[in-house]
Amino acid sequence: VHAWINPYRVSFPSLYGTDTEKLSETNPARRHPEYTVAFNGALYYNPGLPEVRKLVLSGVEEILDKYDVDGIHFDDYFYPSGSSGEGAFDDGKAFEKYGNGKTPGDWRRDNVTALIKETAALVKRKKPSCVFGVSPGGIWATKQNNAEGVSGLGNTSQTYYDVYADTKKWVEEKYVDYICPQIYWHIESKIAPFEPIAKWWSDLCAENKIPLYVGIAAYRGEENGAYKNPDEIKNELSCLSSLSGDSGEVYFSYSSLKNDLASVISTLKGVYGE
Repeated sequence: VHAWINPYRVSFPSLYGTDTEKLSETNPARRHPEYTVAFNGALYYNPGLPEVRKLVLSGVEEILDKYDVDGIHFDDYFYPSGSSGEGAFDDGKAFEKYGNGKTPGDWRRDNVTALIKETAALVKRKKPSCVFGVSPGGIWATKQNNAEGVSGLGNTSQTYYDVYADTKKWVEEKYVDYICPQIYWHIESKIAPFEPIAKWWSDLCAENKIPLYVGIAAYRGEENGAYKNPDEIKNELSCLSSLSGDSGEVYFSYSSLKNDLASVISTLKGVYGE
């Protein structure tokens, strides 16, 4: 059991919105509204504040102290997508205080990386047998935007630029015990085909000896398009089975598989054998 955490999210537009008075009286965001930023109808903790890092770390520590978990797992939400440009995420005051001459983008990435690094150290200190991993968005960067990015992709989401998550660095610096990128695009996608993204991650993780568990979009079988094809996941698994850096797969989510487990098991056996 890995405890699954969204480190910066406070609310959704459809759940509490930006009104802290709707939150529990003991909620840290209500007690300290200065920790939060309103963005696109929701509230987020400001990653640029040291107090916010301390708050998230205290939550991780509470889980490690009180529950027999095997891992701590951060989801793919860091800075909200669309944080820059018009209607930007309003963290200017924090940047003025803590920016220390960096560009806003580098400062934001450093804020998130600091939380990842400190969480890793906390987990190892409190419970050495426990692992720490992250399931970020599937693309660190594209080749056209970064020389070290994935080639053959179109204009698509990139964690390095869109949510300020330098996932490549976390692997290289071994801040994570494993990484689980959400490669939620199909094999024949014109914008972000599955195979080159998976190979990029496989090469990175094999080189740095970090286990890679690829996130598979099982839920998209409920949608129209490629994932309606029963061979889509089988073809993705066949692709992954040829990659030396792949340690396994994680499916989002069980609710999308449970009604057809016999077919899922048959697919797995077809790729991996008994």
